[in-house]
Amino acid sequence: MTALDLWAFVLPAVSFVEITIVGRLIVSEILMLAMLPWLWSARGRPPLPRWFVVLWAGWLLSQIVTDIVVGSAFADFARGWAAIVFTFTDFAAILVVVSTPRRARLFALGLAVGGIFGYLFFPNAFAASDPWKWAFASPVGLAIAAGLSGARGARRRWVTVGVFVAFGALNLFLGFRSLGGQSLLTAGYLGLGAVSGRQQVSSDLSMVRAAAGLALLSEPP
Repeated sequence: MTALDLWAFVLPAVSFVEITIVGRLIVSEILMLAMLPWLWSARGRPPLPRWFVVLWAGWLLSQIVTDIVVGSAFADFARGWAAIVFTFTDFAAILVVVSTPRRARLFALGLAVGGIFGYLFFPNAFAASDPWKWAFASPVGLAIAAGLSGARGARRRWVTVGVFVAFGALNLFLGFRSLGGQSLLTAGYLGLGAVSGRQQVSSDLSMVRAAAGLALLSEPP
């Protein structure tokens, strides 16, 4: 396991830890900012999309102009500007961290671990009444996506489809309709790929994008 592999797991795993400096800061975001020069020196890193840089720069500039015009207080504009800066550094760091299928799976597993730790140490106020929706469902979905990605899922395509159908049905039964629907959509996408024999289903990265990507969208509103 390389250092990048290790950090691909650790960074999301500690995302539940926050500190207060002017506003609330997530420790993993601070780590990604500090590590960005090292991450961007990695061999074979993917280029940062130009469209993202342009949109981000426009967002930051418009926020600065707005705060100057309306005379925002320091605490307010500091939080706003910091959030925009961290959006850029998070994107740039994660782009490198998940640039290989192995690290994408480790990142998904790290998010799952971080979600469980967040519930254990800093439980959501709603988790007491509905722990599945607010604590366990998303980590389980991420773990399933990571575990069934790559060659393992490609060799047993219909098993993978069945697991996502079962997971979707479980979420619908337990009242988590959004994740249930997303899981069934994932199963449908993978099932169509299995029927047509298209190669993207057997690809490590496409499986992570299809399954883990949908799981990442499953946070309760």
